Amino acid sequence: MTAEEQTISLFETRVRELILAYSEQKTMLADLRRKISEQEAEIALLKDEVSRLEGEYTTLKEARMLTVAGGDTEALRKKIASMIRTIDKCVASLGGEL
Repeated sequence: MTAEEQTISLFETRVRELILAYSEQKTMLADLRRKISEQEAEIALLKDEVSRLEGEYTTLKEARMLTVAGGDTEALRKKIASMIRTIDKCVASLGGEL
C-alpha cells in the first residue's frame, strides 16, 4: 500500500467517524428538543394550576374575612356596610370624573 493509499484510507476512516458522530449528535439533539417540549408543556400545566390555586386562595381569603366568628353577626354587618360605603365612594368619584 502506497503512502497515498494510506492517506486516502485514513481520510475515509475519519470521514466515516465524523458521519457517525454527526448522526449521534443529531439523535441527541432530537431527544433534547423532545424533552424541552415536554418540559414546556409541563410548565404550562403548572402555571395553570398556580393560577387556579391563587384564585381559590383569594376566594377562601375573602370568605374567611366574611366568616362570622362566634356568631358576631353585628360585626359582620358593620364590615359589609363599610365595604358598601367604600364602593359607593369609588363609584361616586368615578361618576364625577366622567
